[in-house]
Amino acid sequence: MKKKKVNVEFEEHWEVSSGAATIIPMNSKWKAIAIQVSGGLDSSILLYLTVKTIQKYKLKTKIVPVSLEIYNKAKNLGSSRAVIAKVQELTGFTNWGEIVEVIGNETNWRDQGKADFFSQVLRDLFDKELVDFEFNGVTKNPPLEASKDFKYNEFRQFDRDNPTTIYNGRHNASPHAFMNKKDIVELYIKHGVLDDLAALTLSCDENLDIIIRNNWDVPCGTCWWCCERRWGLESNGLVYEDYSPLNAYPK
Repeated sequence: MKKKKVNVEFEEHWEVSSGAATIIPMNSKWKAIAIQVSGGLDSSILLYLTVKTIQKYKLKTKIVPVSLEIYNKAKNLGSSRAVIAKVQELTGFTNWGEIVEVIGNETNWRDQGKADFFSQVLRDLFDKELVDFEFNGVTKNPPLEASKDFKYNEFRQFDRDNPTTIYNGRHNASPHAFMNKKDIVELYIKHGVLDDLAALTLSCDENLDIIIRNNWDVPCGTCWWCCERRWGLESNGLVYEDYSPLNAYPK
C-alpha cells in the first residue's frame, strides 16, 4: 500500500551487519531526484548510493543536489561542493541536473523560518517539474546510553529513535531512517569510500559566533553532531581525528 501511494517501482537495500539498511526507493519513470546534500556523513553516502543504484539498473534518472549555507553555522557550501565533485570522480556519473545552492539570511534561519524557507525551495523544484522525488539524509539517533553526555543532547529529536517507514509523504523519503551513525560509517567501509569520501565530509553544526568567540577550529569536535560522528567512527574501530577535515573549508 505504501509503495503504491508513493509511486515507487522498487526499493534497493544497502545493508550493514546490524541488519539495518539504507533503502533507496526508485521508479524508472522519474526524470530527476532531488537530494539534500549537506556535506555531512549521512547525505554524502546517500548521494553515493543513489548514484550506484541508478547505475546498477541503468536508469536515466538525473540527480539534483540541493545544498544549504546557513549563515550562523559552521557547515557551508564548501563541503557540499567537495562531496559532489568526489562522488562524480568515484562513480563517473555525469547525469546531474542543476545543482541548487540555497543561501539564507538571518530571518530565514530562525526557528520555524528555516523549515518553511527550505520547504519552499523544494516545492519550487516540484512546481517547476524539475524533480519527481526528494531524498534527505535523516538518520536514527545513537542509543541513549551513547549520547546522554553529548553537548546539546536536550535537543535530541526523539521522533528519530523508532522510525516506522522511510517515507515522509508522496514525494519524499529518508532512506537512512533505520540507520544510526555507526551503521552509516560501516557503509563507507563496506563500499570502500572511507578515505576518499568520508574524509571530506563535515558534520560540525556549532554556531559560528560560539566558534569565533572561543577561537575554535572547524570542526569544533565538541558539539552534538561532532560527538555523534565520533561515536560512529569509534564504534567501527576508527579514530575520529583521522577523518576530521580540520579547517578544510572556510568559516
